Amino acid sequence: MPKRKEEEKFAPLGEKESWHAYSLQMLNASKFTIVVGKILKGNYSLVLTKESDDQTQRMN
Repeated sequence: MPKRKEEEKFAPLGEKESWHAYSLQMLNASKFTIVVGKILKGNYSLVLTKESDDQTQRMN
């Protein structure tokens, strides 16, 4: 396959604003506290899964 004549251009990546609970588990302690603080302040959002939504309904 021949090489492209022009290099592919992609949009720059922005700051991650939506977090999944599973991705929070992979963070080190200092990054975790920063992200959770921003979630609690409303700067970031937490993506809810069907499973976590079911657990929330059972608690209420």
